[in-house]
Amino acid sequence: MEAYTPNTITNIDAMKEHLKLIRKMGYAFDEIEHEEGIRCVAAPIYDINGKVIASVSVSGPVLHVTKERMPELTEEVIKTAKSISYQLGYMGNNEKF
Repeated sequence: MEAYTPNTITNIDAMKEHLKLIRKMGYAFDEIEHEEGIRCVAAPIYDINGKVIASVSVSGPVLHVTKERMPELTEEVIKTAKSISYQLGYMGNNEKF
């Protein structure tokens, strides 16, 4: 796996563990892994059948998307993804969020 920044996960086993964590949390984050100085958080959007069809994310420079702001931004991203999912007919349980 190619490294884009010093934070890029390049070990297959580490990536598998990271993906397990993402599934457990219900959202994903990028801790300066793909582009230097950029942090990101994303959450899935579900359709009426509970299938992931899209996502919503917030990305920005670490100057503005600070570690201290990540909980607030994560909450807003999840809230937005949940709202869009429900508007698309998703009626599943909240465990996915």
